[in-house]
Amino acid sequence: MGQTFNSKYILIATLVFIISSSFTLPAQVSLLNLQNERMSYKQVLKKAKQDRKPILAVLYSPTYPVDSANEFENIESIIAGYNVHTIVIDWVMAPHRSPQGDFTGVKNPSWMFIHPDDIIISVHNGLSNDAEFSKFLETAQTLSQKVENAIVQKNKSKDPTKLLELAKISTETYDKTYSSECLEDYLKRADTKRINNKLLRDILVVGYNAPFSKRLNRLILNDKDRAIMVTSLDTILTLQSIYILNDLKKKALLEPFYVWDRYEKELGYDADSLFRIFAIGYFSTPPVEVELLYAEAFDYLAFYPRSPWEFLDKLYSIVIPVTTIKEDLETLNDLISFQIFREESYRQLDYKAVLLYKLGEKERALHMIDAINRNALDKGIRYRSMLNDLTKEE
Repeated sequence: MGQTFNSKYILIATLVFIISSSFTLPAQVSLLNLQNERMSYKQVLKKAKQDRKPILAVLYSPTYPVDSANEFENIESIIAGYNVHTIVIDWVMAPHRSPQGDFTGVKNPSWMFIHPDDIIISVHNGLSNDAEFSKFLETAQTLSQKVENAIVQKNKSKDPTKLLELAKISTETYDKTYSSECLEDYLKRADTKRINNKLLRDILVVGYNAPFSKRLNRLILNDKDRAIMVTSLDTILTLQSIYILNDLKKKALLEPFYVWDRYEKELGYDADSLFRIFAIGYFSTPPVEVELLYAEAFDYLAFYPRSPWEFLDKLYSIVIPVTTIKEDLETLNDLISFQIFREESYRQLDYKAVLLYKLGEKERALHMIDAINRNALDKGIRYRSMLNDLTKEE
């Protein structure tokens, strides 16, 4: 009896798969047929390097559910109008291999436009018709040619500023690793002891969009005050923290102990706040470490109440629902009152109402619902107070 049921179930599932596949078959055939020759990415890349033609990589798997509608009518003729090599890659078979491994957020299908020097110019995961596809190709090809021209200029000259110009142009592409490599090469050749303020600012502006250069990080550490003066403290801290996290990730050391050690040594006074931001993200990643996440979120709210509300809002949503100790509730009430003093909003008022309710001031809390709703409606938002769920639980 069990065998009969299983056989019938398998038969039904197979029929459903065949029927559903028939609706997507034209899309599958059209995309799979975009590549005339069956070559690996390495082979296509070698050919692209030889004739200096960019690559259009179609990341598509016929065995995986399609994420976007296929309304292409003349896709092959559109591709023919551009001077590119085309390759169709079943990215599901090898998601971490190049080039698909460098594209975060791949969907089925996705598209990559790649310079012949293996520089990822542009990516897209939502193209579904000829107009969108044409615009993607046109924009990507223009940028790819810009990069190619900069490479030609760099190869013609021994002037290191040509490398900086290439790094600057390449920050417009998807490939920030390549931009960082160009910046690293520039700093290797440049006389960093004679960099004036204007040039330093140019370097740091490029570095903000290409923050993985070891020499750039060293340049900042050698004269951090001047780096801050020509840009801003936020710019330098962002640049440094991204570099540190990327460096630790490459070394498989992206853990709180190592992050704090580097932050404390390199970021100075701001190490604590930036570390807590890292820790909140780290402890909220599944599997969530609830107690540690709560502790970091609570402490951040207490120590850095002047941070942007958009960030603090998420932290309040972590701690307020689970806080029960009276002393902690009172601390949070004082903190949210400060936020309301800075800029009143329906979310802040709602958090305060919840805290008052938990502190036993239930009537006062319930009277705040009208003010919360009015504040939300003034901003065109229909809002449901957190108190509704809290009162239902009792």
